[in-house]
Amino acid sequence: MSNSAIPDKTASWLAYVGSFVTGIIVLALSGTQSKLVKTHAWLSIWLALVSVGLFLVFTWLSWLPVVGIMFGMVRWFMITLWFVLTLACIISATEGKVLKLPGITPLAEKSAGK
Repeated sequence: MSNSAIPDKTASWLAYVGSFVTGIIVLALSGTQSKLVKTHAWLSIWLALVSVGLFLVFTWLSWLPVVGIMFGMVRWFMITLWFVLTLACIISATEGKVLKLPGITPLAEKSAGK
């Protein structure tokens, strides 16, 4: 447990509740907290950034004639996938683990200083 008033597991799952906003808040308030809390905060931030980036790309592609409908459907699939991954991250944080997302978890661990 860290020196803060919030236990590590609680701070870890709180980082995901408000997407990147609470990730930034937990990161700013973490100070000398454990690497686990910082990893979850960074994972929340990176997951949100990647999701927003993909959402924007698929939104722009959905404006294309003929194939735009397909990209529009993929866009809604991405929103659902982001929601499911966020819930999975919250569940893993309550267990004291970090969900291994290809490409995103290594960024979060590197950002947290692991």
